[in-house]
Amino acid sequence: MGELKTILGEQHMSRINDTALVKWIDMPVLAISSERIDYFLNRFQGDSCSFFVGDNITIPFKSADFSIVLGLHHIGQPVDLDLKLKSKFLTRHFDGKVTNANRIAIYEKLIFLARSDDDCDIDDFVRTFILFIFNCIIFPTGNYITPGFIFPYLDDLTIFFKYAWGDAAFRFLYQEICQIGKNLYVDGCTVGLMAWLYETVLVLGVRRGLNVYTRLFCLWKSKIPLNAADTETLLKRIDSTQFCRYIHFVRWRSC
Repeated sequence: MGELKTILGEQHMSRINDTALVKWIDMPVLAISSERIDYFLNRFQGDSCSFFVGDNITIPFKSADFSIVLGLHHIGQPVDLDLKLKSKFLTRHFDGKVTNANRIAIYEKLIFLARSDDDCDIDDFVRTFILFIFNCIIFPTGNYITPGFIFPYLDDLTIFFKYAWGDAAFRFLYQEICQIGKNLYVDGCTVGLMAWLYETVLVLGVRRGLNVYTRLFCLWKSKIPLNAADTETLLKRIDSTQFCRYIHFVRWRSC
C-alpha cells in the first residue's frame, strides 16, 4: 500500500475513511507458513466445525470470532456466495469478465483511479480498493482471480457494508476447508485463520501489540515449529489454562 498512499488526494482519503476497511491502508506485512497452515487444516473436524489441538482440546471455529479477527460484520444481510448477476462496475473496468479481475489488474486499476479527481472515478477507486483487499486477504484464490459473487455487491456502495462480510469470509473458507484433499490449494482467508488460532491458543503466536485493530494485524510470527513432529510435541503440552475460552468477549472489548 506504500505507493498508493503517496498519490492519494484528500477526496480519495476522505472516501476511504468512510469505509470499514480504512485501517487496511496501513496494513502491515502478514507472513504465514504454508506448512503450518496445512498442519492445522488437517486437524479440522467438519462435523463439529472445530480444530483438534493437543490431546484433548477441541477449539470451536465460529463465524462470530473469525469476523472479529477480520474487523468485519458477522451480523447483517447475508452474502450469497453463489450470486451470479451482472455488475456495472465489472463491465466498466474489466470488460464484464471476472477472469480479467486478477490481482495485478486490480492493483493497476487502483493506482490509475487514485490519480483521477473525477467524482465517478473516486467512487470506483473506493470500489477497487475494497476489491483489492478482498482479493488479497479476505477472499484470496489460488489463481489470484476475485470470486465473481463479490462484484454485484460493489455496484451500490451505500449498502455494501450492511452485508455480513465477516460471515461470508467464514463460510467461504469453511467450504474450502471441507474440500481438503480434493483441491491443490485452499482458497479463503487462511491468514485470518492463523491469527484466530494464535489468539485462541495463547502460546502459539507472538503478538504485535494488544491494542492493534484490525485484530488480524496483531499477527506477527508463530512459535509453531515447521517440523511436524516438533509441532505435535508443542501441541501436546497445551492445557486448558493456555486456551482462551472467552475469546469472543475479549475481542469485542479490545476492538
